[in-house]
Amino acid sequence: MHPILATRADTGEVLHIRLRKGSANTSRGAGRFLDELIARIARTNATGPRLLRADSGFWNNKTFDKLEAAGWDFSIGVRQNPKIRAAIEAIDETAWTTLEDYPKTSIAQIAETEWATSRRLVIRRVRTLDRQGQLLPTWEHYAFITNRTDDLALVEAEHRQHAQIELAIRDQRPGPRALPPAAFAPTAPGRSSPRSRTTCCAGPSCLAPPTRPSAPPAPCAAAG
Repeated sequence: MHPILATRADTGEVLHIRLRKGSANTSRGAGRFLDELIARIARTNATGPRLLRADSGFWNNKTFDKLEAAGWDFSIGVRQNPKIRAAIEAIDETAWTTLEDYPKTSIAQIAETEWATSRRLVIRRVRTLDRQGQLLPTWEHYAFITNRTDDLALVEAEHRQHAQIELAIRDQRPGPRALPPAAFAPTAPGRSSPRSRTTCCAGPSCLAPPTRPSAPPAPCAAAG
């Protein structure tokens, strides 16, 4: 089982799900899944901003164009291909900002550069401490493309939180923590919270955060 899953970030509601065979490529079915998700959210008559946060399985220009045409914001992870690496290497050292609230086992910095019209390439680079407490000599880079216009620190921090999708993937698998079938039924139309977010993920590359918010789900299937 290799699911693609969309959840509402503030409540954990499952908005849409498709199952694929385990050998499926990470991006397989992402386009059709996105069409269905956008249509489902539209049918709820939900209001407010809609933000798709996803891993690199959703990364392609067709996805960007489709989301922008539907009025969605997005922040989508990218693979480290030669063009992405070249763009990262071209960033001036003075443009990097240190994240003060990052775990003390690492040093993390963020920066951005322009990527096509109205899109930003946002990068977090990390150097981790080894077992002797010495910083590793090279940076690891984590990048995503977004059309958001908010402050860089906010955009980067909120994209990082998309890993909460892993909690929903864990819950829908067979086992003592699995959710009942009713949990995956479409929820009723309603007004969305101004800060609610939709999170999508394809594949196992997301890391789970410590806990899921304990507030009960709001009565809507919105990504607003």
